Amino acid sequence: MKKSKLFLLISLLVMASMMLAACGGGTETAAPAEEAAPAEEAAAPAEEAAPAEEMEPVTLRLLTWQHPPTVEFLEGFVEEFEAAHPNITVDWSIVNANDLPTTQQTRLTANDVDVIAGFGFANGAQPYMSEVDPPNWQQFIKGGLLMDLTGQPFVDNYDDATIQDAGTFDGKVYQINLGRVTYSGMFYNKDLFEENGVEVPTTWDELVAACQTFTENGLSCMTAGGGDGWPIFVGAYGLLLTRQP
Repeated sequence: MKKSKLFLLISLLVMASMMLAACGGGTETAAPAEEAAPAEEAAAPAEEAAPAEEMEPVTLRLLTWQHPPTVEFLEGFVEEFEAAHPNITVDWSIVNANDLPTTQQTRLTANDVDVIAGFGFANGAQPYMSEVDPPNWQQFIKGGLLMDLTGQPFVDNYDDATIQDAGTFDGKVYQINLGRVTYSGMFYNKDLFEENGVEVPTTWDELVAACQTFTENGLSCMTAGGGDGWPIFVGAYGLLLTRQP
């Protein structure tokens, strides 16, 4: 992926001060012109102001998906960004959500995009999983199509937890996450866990044992709400990531 480096140059205008010789007389009458004391040195001409160095024009190619809140945010952000950096033009493309994976793959492979907005690192293939296709973002990293941002100074401006959870892979930072959302996982009732002496499970076997305990005490172990796919598949992600070999 092309690594564009954008440099902002500050032009400094330096004006040399003029050295003027002092002229004057101590008498009440002015000295005749021909007798006037000559200036010790001629006034130094002012140096011409250095012309501001023009910054090289840069086009930043941005790809995002048709998501109204995201598009609305980017419209204002791009306008402010271009106003602050007149030499940079943001050429951004908006594609339908269903077309985003294919467009990402095509443009990254063709080196035709600089920044992608609109996807996070979620549901990655785990080492214990077999016969599964890694998500696109994981394939992009493995294929060397995403830039390693580890150590970049601006990364420290963002919440470390969100970077670790949704922007890091194999210990390296590949994206900046600008928000948080409860995307996957399982919710549990703390009071019921405490009343029945059950610790929060972190492995598949512990989850099975917890369910057995609740069932023996006359409680339902799990429930899923929603008449559609959402949010049932969210719980499925949590179960899948909890499964141990």
